[in-house]
Amino acid sequence: MPDPSTTEIERQIAENKLIDIELPTAPGIDWLAWLQILGALLLTLAVILIIAALMAHFWQRVRLNIRIKKAQKELKQMPHPSDFRRTATQSYQWFQIAIKQALLTEHDQMRLQIKIDQACFSNVPVSRETLEDILSDFENALMVTQPTVKTILKQVFQQGLNLIKQLLSALKREKP
Repeated sequence: MPDPSTTEIERQIAENKLIDIELPTAPGIDWLAWLQILGALLLTLAVILIIAALMAHFWQRVRLNIRIKKAQKELKQMPHPSDFRRTATQSYQWFQIAIKQALLTEHDQMRLQIKIDQACFSNVPVSRETLEDILSDFENALMVTQPTVKTILKQVFQQGLNLIKQLLSALKREKP
């Protein structure tokens, strides 16, 4: 039997060539794509809400600590006792923010309220040492109530469990 020619071999290869046929997509809605988009949006929303909650919870505390430390440094460099009145007034404003945000314990709040009121509203000018004492007490009072990472994670976990329980109970109520 003679050897097949190269043209015949090429013809046989061309006849046996596989063609990649893509199946047409079914008409209608691509539910998987929409589900993926919805999942990504929900995940993004959850991350944004967590960041916003952490910022709202911790930002005032961090801001007050920064301001108190800055005031303590400035207080050491103030030459005139007349400048002390401004620092006392600022400490009163910061104290009001701390009360509004519930950053102090009741005992510390009452103790600081007395000290700051005397420094701000008395007729006698306040001394540098008194202001330093007030600012250091204020800083220590903020540190006492500062939550740890463990307590934060515990709170987040508990809130997540409560949310899941509420969702499951709502789903059970909807079923007949």
